[in-house]
Amino acid sequence: MRRLKQIVIIDEINFDSLMDILTCLVGIILLIIVLTVIEARGLNIKMFLPISKSPSKEKKRVMCICENDRIKFMDTKESVDNLLNFEMELNYENVPKIVEMTNKKNISDKYFDYKLDFITLKKNDYTVRDIILIIEKNNNVMGETISDLDKHSSSFRKTLDRFDPNKIWVAFSVDYKSIKVFKKAREICKNNSFKTGWDPGSIEFPIKIPIYFNNDNDSGYGNSIFIPKPSFSREQ
Repeated sequence: MRRLKQIVIIDEINFDSLMDILTCLVGIILLIIVLTVIEARGLNIKMFLPISKSPSKEKKRVMCICENDRIKFMDTKESVDNLLNFEMELNYENVPKIVEMTNKKNISDKYFDYKLDFITLKKNDYTVRDIILIIEKNNNVMGETISDLDKHSSSFRKTLDRFDPNKIWVAFSVDYKSIKVFKKAREICKNNSFKTGWDPGSIEFPIKIPIYFNNDNDSGYGNSIFIPKPSFSREQ
């Protein structure tokens, strides 16, 4: 008896319907994305970015530096007062000697070193000497961490206790590594009724600040000074 050959019949699978479904799905997804983008472009998004701008003309600014995940107060008043406590009469001829003698005092605080320099220039047809205040970082002291701020012995807390919230406000300089320590310090300030502001970036050191004396005597020099705001570096 002759064996019949088994005939295997394979139907070809038609993918046309599947491709139609996928095409419709892709089209719907693209339409949803386009509509979402169009709708999003019509939204008004408000972003809060406080800067180191004085909340009140009656209050003085005190700088606080947040860098490398640490924080340090830039409380310069006492050191600058000591630096400008001259033993000689402040006039044109004495400025070089005053600067030399003052720098021998080696004035510094916990975080910064202070010294003077001067520049000779023409002003209103007169030759004058402007005194320059130079502030440099003491690199041996890095500042306080978040865990340090939690302690009652924190230098930040002790310095803050010396100030009157009705007379000063705290301006923070914050680099990209120090957001957390800044938020903690700002919370402490808020709990103690201090107004705050902040700038992203890092203060460039050394800071060189011309000191302008009031013209309240014959020599043209007075006892009070005006210290401008330090410049910030936006590079991170």
